[in-house]
Amino acid sequence: MSATVPSARPLRLAVFTDSISHFEAPLYRLCAQAEGLQFKVFYIRPIKSQRFDAQYAQKIDWGYDLLSGYDSQQVAHAKELTKAAYDWQADVVFLYGYGWSGAAGIILRNWWRRQAQVHRGTLNYYFDPRRPIKGPLLRPIGRLLLWLFDAHQYGGDYSRKVLLDAGVKESALFFVPYSVDTPHFLAAAEHPDQLRAASDIRKAQGWAVDDHVMLFIAQHNWFKGPDIAMEVFRLAARSDPRARFLVVGSGSMTEAIKADAAQHFDPAIIHFAGFVPSAQTVAYYLASDLVLCTSRYETWARMVNEAMLCRRPCVVSRIVPAAGGLIEHGENGYVVEAPEPGQFAAVIQQHFALTLHDRQRMGDAAREKAQYFAYEPYVSNVVAAARYALAQTGRGKNRAVTQ
Repeated sequence: MSATVPSARPLRLAVFTDSISHFEAPLYRLCAQAEGLQFKVFYIRPIKSQRFDAQYAQKIDWGYDLLSGYDSQQVAHAKELTKAAYDWQADVVFLYGYGWSGAAGIILRNWWRRQAQVHRGTLNYYFDPRRPIKGPLLRPIGRLLLWLFDAHQYGGDYSRKVLLDAGVKESALFFVPYSVDTPHFLAAAEHPDQLRAASDIRKAQGWAVDDHVMLFIAQHNWFKGPDIAMEVFRLAARSDPRARFLVVGSGSMTEAIKADAAQHFDPAIIHFAGFVPSAQTVAYYLASDLVLCTSRYETWARMVNEAMLCRRPCVVSRIVPAAGGLIEHGENGYVVEAPEPGQFAAVIQQHFALTLHDRQRMGDAAREKAQYFAYEPYVSNVVAAARYALAQTGRGKNRAVTQ
C-alpha cells in the first residue's frame, strides 16, 4: 500500500467589504480562477439591480451581474464578517478599504489575534477638500490602521507613496492596479455596433466627424466638478468654433449646469445624455475626442482607465491619483497642476492643434498603457500578498493536509 502524500492545500482568501464595487468584481472573478487559491467575498450591503444612489440622485443599474463568477456570502453587519470567515476556515483576510463602518474594529481584532490580513484600498496623499479639518486630524489614525496590516496591494504611485510615508515596509507592497473590466472595454471599443452607436450619437446632435468633442462623464456633484467642466468648455469654445461638449451622468448639480448651459451656450453644441450604465458607456467614449476629469478630489478615477482603453486621452489635474502612473503628460494624455479651468483650456487648445495622426498616436498610447493597468497580469500578486501576510503571522508553517 502506498503512503498518502501530503500536499499544501489551496490558500483560503476571504475578502471583507462593505459593498461590492462593479470595478472590483472583475478582479474577484479572476481570483476565483487563480491556481492554488480558494476565494470568497463576504459583503454587507445587499446587491440590488436597481438602487438609489445619492451621488447620482436617482436609481441606477451598472449593467453588470456583480455576483457572477465567484463565491460570495452576504452578512447582516460588520461583526458577522469575522465569524463567517472563521466558519469558512479562511487563512487570510483581504479588507477592501478601512473607512466603512466596523472596518477599524475588524482590523484591530485581526491584528490582536494574529489573523493574517491584506489591505486593498484607493489612497490619495492630497486631503479631501470636503473635510478640511477632519481629514488632517484623522490622517494619523489611518496610518495607524495601515501599520496593522501584514501586506498591502497598491494600485498606483499615489497609494504606494501613502503606504511608504506611513512606514509600511517595501517588501509588504504588491502591485495590483486599480482597474476595470479591461477585456470588455477592449473588445467593445473595436466592435462595429459600438462604432456605429458612437457615430449615431454625433449625428443625432448634428456634429461633424471633424468637430472637437469633449466628454465629461461622472456624478454631477461638487466633488466631481461638473461646474469646473462647464467653465473649461466655455473657455475652449471661445477660441474653437468646432468645440462640442458631451455630458454624461446625473446628480445634485444637474439642473444647475443645465441652466448654465441654456444661458451661455448654443444648444446645438452641448448635449446632456443623462446617467449611462458603465457597461454601456463605450459608445460615448468613442463619440468623443478628449475626456475631462475636473474632480476637486479623487481616490483614483476609473473612468480614466475606461476612456484610455477606448483610445481616448484624458485631461486630469495632479489631484487625481490616476495621474500617478497611468497618465504620461503629452504622451497618452495630459496632467495639469490643479483643477483650474484655465489650465485645462490651455492643454485642450494644445491637443486640438495637433495633427489628426498625432492625436491618433496619443490615443493608441493611451490604450496600450491602460492595458498595463489591467487586473489580468497581476492576479499572481494577489496570491503573493496573501502568502506574504500569512508568513508574517507564522501561521503558514503547518498547512499541509493529506489528500
